[in-house]
Amino acid sequence: MSTIVKAQTPADLLAFAPHLLGYTPTKSVVLMLFDGNRTCGALRLDLPADSSAQGLKQFANVALGTITRVPDVRSIVPVIFTDHEFGDDSLIPHTDLFDVLARRSRHMGFPFKEALCLAADGWGSYFDRVTPRGGRPLSEVRESDVTDRVPEDARAVVGDQNADSQPIPVDEEAAARATKRVQTLGKTLQRSATRPTSSPSLNLLADVPWFAEWVLAWTDEELTLHGPLLLFALQGPPMRDHTMLQWATSREIGELMFDEVENAQGDPMVIDPLLGDLMLGIGPRPDLERVRKAIALLRSLLAMAEQRYRPAPLCMLAWLSWATGRTSHAAGYIEQARTIDPAYSMAELLEQIISSGMLPQWAFDKQPGD
Repeated sequence: MSTIVKAQTPADLLAFAPHLLGYTPTKSVVLMLFDGNRTCGALRLDLPADSSAQGLKQFANVALGTITRVPDVRSIVPVIFTDHEFGDDSLIPHTDLFDVLARRSRHMGFPFKEALCLAADGWGSYFDRVTPRGGRPLSEVRESDVTDRVPEDARAVVGDQNADSQPIPVDEEAAARATKRVQTLGKTLQRSATRPTSSPSLNLLADVPWFAEWVLAWTDEELTLHGPLLLFALQGPPMRDHTMLQWATSREIGELMFDEVENAQGDPMVIDPLLGDLMLGIGPRPDLERVRKAIALLRSLLAMAEQRYRPAPLCMLAWLSWATGRTSHAAGYIEQARTIDPAYSMAELLEQIISSGMLPQWAFDKQPGD
């Protein structure tokens, strides 16, 4: 169901942007995309490091080139978030960047409805003929009532674009218990290869789709009790990848992928096409509510994970973030994983995907109700 929030003024748009994104952007260019008078998406990019004419032109080409893949975009509102200041001047910061974006946008057929800048000491519109010295007061943005009109379940604004990807402190006591349990499970699994063994914990992993669904509904007590088992299970690529993709989609898709694994009968050369497509962002769009649960679970799991067990959940967090449009978060998680293990293969793959600027195909597929 669509959520309609009417922005009456440019200050309302600035106040609404964090709710559209889910965080308050910093040092960023946000392109708010419109189909008529309604937003149909948003793209955030870091402010270009290269401020030369060629650097700004390349930035504009990449940003606006990405938008050509989004259906039904009729116009754009660029918003520049910067820590630069107006000072005693009336010149809006980053006017050179705005000029390049405006020229390229006109050429590509995306007119600007408005163009705004939120600086450290004021805000302004690049469309205004006259801007007050020092910019317009930030209080106009802070005091906008647009936030009051955003439904409560859509007000989840968490830090800036990097907030969720900051390193999670380890609970040393919980990590010590988890490590001991993971090591015990590993020894039990090794023994089971040579002689029968009865392990209630390992038996829980016999039905992967059931297990992946069960953990999403864990209480805090169940996480404390069974968290080491999940941490152990996620260390191997098949379990890690299938669980991650099921969390993002549905149990039904998880069962389809698991059936493919069983049909392959352990042949490592057989690649599940469904898994491969989903990993690259091709297929059904992720279920945001399930992804939120998965991210919360993985972040809690990291708190009980020693460094050597962290790359797997960190990469899962990276993929889930990338799959739902938070590439900055994904890059932060990948950096943490590669710091622990520079050769971790999933981190290398995800880094290649993100550094190439690749976005999931479903980010550009309009669905009913969008």
